Amino acid sequence: MAVNNTEKVIKANHDFLGPLFYRFLFKLYLSQTIYDSRDTVLLFLARGGTRIRAFYERFLAANELESPMPYSDFYISRMAVIKASMSSNYDAVYQDFLNEYFCFSLGKAVSTFLGQKAHDTWVNMPGAVDPHGPLCQDSLNYLIWADTEAADYIRQIVRVQNKLYMEYLQKTIGAKERIVVVDTGWSGSILNYMQGIDDKHDYTAQYFGRYSYGRGELPWFNKVIGVEVEAQAFTRKNPVTSLFLNRHLIEGLCEIRWPSVTGYQRMEDGSVSPIEGFAPEECISPLPDEAQARGVMQYISEAKDGIDIQKIHESGETAARQLCGRLMYPGKSDLTIFSGETRSADFGKNLDVPVFLAPIRNIFNLKRKVKNIADSLWPVGQMTLEFPIIHRVIQFAYHRQGARLLALYRRFCSDTE
Repeated sequence: MAVNNTEKVIKANHDFLGPLFYRFLFKLYLSQTIYDSRDTVLLFLARGGTRIRAFYERFLAANELESPMPYSDFYISRMAVIKASMSSNYDAVYQDFLNEYFCFSLGKAVSTFLGQKAHDTWVNMPGAVDPHGPLCQDSLNYLIWADTEAADYIRQIVRVQNKLYMEYLQKTIGAKERIVVVDTGWSGSILNYMQGIDDKHDYTAQYFGRYSYGRGELPWFNKVIGVEVEAQAFTRKNPVTSLFLNRHLIEGLCEIRWPSVTGYQRMEDGSVSPIEGFAPEECISPLPDEAQARGVMQYISEAKDGIDIQKIHESGETAARQLCGRLMYPGKSDLTIFSGETRSADFGKNLDVPVFLAPIRNIFNLKRKVKNIADSLWPVGQMTLEFPIIHRVIQFAYHRQGARLLALYRRFCSDTE
């Protein structure tokens, strides 16, 4: 009987990613034994971390274990924590704000970041900046820190967000002094924001992976652990680093079907919740059509290696080697197995980003083909679409001279403009 496509995706992710997640969960479990559970709490960060929490609970149940440390979901996003930091840790976050809203007008940035209602109130207040003007450091400084009624209004919004965030955090962690956050990865900037806004607690991050996108060691990396993989770049000698070639695979597999947190609100009972609310448990466990996550969950449920450290390591290494070949030289079927259709944007942007771009059919339009590869969320996979017959030759060259090819591409673009 023929195997349908969904079953192929489930099996491939079971075989190649299941052992890696299982090894990650085992190491996550072991790492907690070094902490004092009386003063430490584990926070699984929404959205990706909440899916990891579901995997973790299945790992515990499959092996009849209890968590060495108390844990909880914590609803947060870079947008939410930057919003809460604007009033108390501005210098540490404003540049990332500007980067996220690059090319936005000031008014569009305000409506996206704070909401249309806040924008409409602000723009009609005395001292409001021209909403059609460009967003830059000077205009952002004036927006928040000017001695005007409009700036007072903006400051009040971000101060309230700071208060709600801190209250929600305190309610979640109780009297704990040490906080270990768990998420998918990669650079750990959100940990830097969390520590910056809250200097009363000690923070550490245990991510599935740590990767700086080629920027070298980041200042907060001494607090971030890539439990399953951490490295500066992909190297064939370390097969698990092939995940850096398609890092959205891990993020997409763990991204639950629930909106990203944009901020916090006071509920009628006096409690604090994310504006979008808390995701129901049925969204946190893999849904029927989430074949990649179902494959991983299925492997975890089987627990065939138990808690045998040698078997877990060997299974992970075997899977990493096999996955490495598939991610380095993906065929057409691998594009479906190891990617999703889109990744959702954050920071309030109402858009989904496609993993692949529509391939350029004109075989002689090399400039547009190479641009598609550079712009794709999985460049090596895009090569398969752009060059279906000779993609492995292109991929071979890319893996050996990727930096040089990128430099040649940039020169080619500048010479033809």
